[in-house]
Amino acid sequence: MIRLQRSMLEGLTGPAITPQTVCASLQQAIELEHATIPPYLYALYSLDTAKNAAIAQIIQS
Repeated sequence: MIRLQRSMLEGLTGPAITPQTVCASLQQAIELEHATIPPYLYALYSLDTAKNAAIAQIIQS
């Protein structure tokens, strides 16, 4: 299960935003993207596109 760290969001909304907090938040966003891509690709490639074209389009979007 993917869990988001609230501290990453809170660190970007205050007046004391530093380059380090921005970089840390961006790194977390990259890791989240990399964690979600494989399940979506697995789902996409396991679909029968002849029967599930609408679902495949949603996953590709």
